Amino acid sequence: MKQQNEPDIQLEQWNPPVKEWGPVYKAIFRAFGMIWKAGKVETCVLFFLMLIQGLLPVFILYLSKDAINMVIAIADTNDQSFGDAAPLLIALALATVVMQIMEPIFLLVKSVLGDKMRRYVALLVMETANQHPGIAHFEDPKLHDQLQRVRRVEGSSADLVIYAFQAGSDFWALISVAIFLSLFHPLAPPLLMFCALPYALAHYKYANLFGIALQFQAPEARKLDYFRNQFLSHDTAKDVRIFGLHDFFFGKYRRIFTRILSVLWSVRKHEFRTLSLYALFGGAAVCAVYVTLFQQTIRGELSVGELTAYAGAVLVIWTSMSTSLFNFAFMHRTGGFLTHLYDFLKRKPVIKMVPKEFAKPAPYPFQKGIAFRNVSFTYPNTDRKILDRISLNIYPGETVAIVGKNGAGKTTLVKLITRMYDPSDGDIHLDNVPIHHYDLDDLRSQMSVVDQGFLKYQLSAQENIGLGNIDRLSELDHIKAAAEKAGADFINQLPNGYETVLSRQFEDGTELSGGQWQKIALARALTRDAQLLILDEPTAALDVRSEHDIYARFQELTKEKTTVLISHRMSTVRMAERILVLDDGKVIEEGTHEKLMKDNGLYARLYTLQAEHYNV
Repeated sequence: MKQQNEPDIQLEQWNPPVKEWGPVYKAIFRAFGMIWKAGKVETCVLFFLMLIQGLLPVFILYLSKDAINMVIAIADTNDQSFGDAAPLLIALALATVVMQIMEPIFLLVKSVLGDKMRRYVALLVMETANQHPGIAHFEDPKLHDQLQRVRRVEGSSADLVIYAFQAGSDFWALISVAIFLSLFHPLAPPLLMFCALPYALAHYKYANLFGIALQFQAPEARKLDYFRNQFLSHDTAKDVRIFGLHDFFFGKYRRIFTRILSVLWSVRKHEFRTLSLYALFGGAAVCAVYVTLFQQTIRGELSVGELTAYAGAVLVIWTSMSTSLFNFAFMHRTGGFLTHLYDFLKRKPVIKMVPKEFAKPAPYPFQKGIAFRNVSFTYPNTDRKILDRISLNIYPGETVAIVGKNGAGKTTLVKLITRMYDPSDGDIHLDNVPIHHYDLDDLRSQMSVVDQGFLKYQLSAQENIGLGNIDRLSELDHIKAAAEKAGADFINQLPNGYETVLSRQFEDGTELSGGQWQKIALARALTRDAQLLILDEPTAALDVRSEHDIYARFQELTKEKTTVLISHRMSTVRMAERILVLDDGKVIEEGTHEKLMKDNGLYARLYTLQAEHYNV
């Protein structure tokens, strides 16, 4: 296998000009609206705490200056007692205590608001994903790269709250302390800020570059998650051990991680060199201010208290400049991910939708049935036609079987009927009305599907079946009736009956066989009183006896329903009233089993081949 080349690191390409920062900051400002919606009370409390936390340092510096001067005066002259300094010392002590207490309070409120923000974003993402009625988006690699970045937003949305309010607090402290230091010399704050600015901006730049580097690595990060999950997933644990795949997946994981780290290490090396240089430049400015302070104190122009307070102010300005821009940089990084979130939220459905107020209710009962009229379909980002100008009818109350070789388009036909996709060309009608004119939720409520890739929920047996009709999830008698029709009598022998969790990953849970799971999936479909029942390989995992039991009751299961049956087992489709044979995206044969056998076409060849295999 050809090994991937190491990434060519071009940091300049990752450093967008200032004019391109607009969308990022629009995203950040929009995020403040999300923070407000996530927790109004916490936002107000944090804003108030931010103001206090920004003012306390200058208040403490001012008090410490006067307190130190007074204590020295008392020690030198003995004209005053220690009690004269007590009010200042008490005020200084209280201000210091308040500042110490403020930090855990600030952290607590930020954490609470951060958790609420994380929940708000997660719910927003889930709600948006659910608003896409089709599945075309979810088969688009670009969407999954976008979702990888969106997941980072979910995780870092709480950090946005922390960085935003911490940056505000640091910035407010910087302004107030700068005003205080200007009492020493009006040029001292601008000098310090000017010399600290390159260091702070470099901090900002590389924090931002680090975030962009992470965004560039989204496809690689998805692969990383995939290969890591091969070791952690119940579904893959057996294959990894039986086929000795540990070294294979471990090697892929390690190589991808190494490529990602090489990109991040390149950013860190540039950051270290640049910050070290600018730190020396800024440190020289701090030393120059200190020398001036010491000289004026020695000449008697400043008191010891003023020296101590102004020296402290110098450090506050330096650290506040750096940390405030550092926090702004992390906000910028999160803002970059937020742009992907907003792009995701702006995605429009790719299937046709009539506005809900104009949509028709699904017909009940079906009068004319389903009609495909010159329908063609090509999956997004591909050229091959899966369906090619198909025209067919499925009449109300009829059982239609669809057969054909793998890749003939059978399952795609089901996806179009259930409106997971729209046709690329042609139209699908239900009762002579274009199918997209019907209210989608109402239309799907009249459909029930047993898909060959049915889901195995790690929930109780009752919930696994009841999810087929969520409105009747709590009606155990209804669920038991569906299970009985599907032949899922084994549920009664489970440790906790219908309350048994169907997964060994949870305490007191149990694991089912493939055939038992298929019966659960069939029962799930039967909980819904739908007019259209679609069975896509409904007995593929069943043993011969169970399959016979299901089909012995087939007439009962499909009574008064329009049924579409897809199966590779030719003996299964014999009971259908009409059989459609698909090949290369086209309907090439149609009729009953007897007619198709007489025609001696593809159906007859497939049936004969399978019958010989089973010696029937």
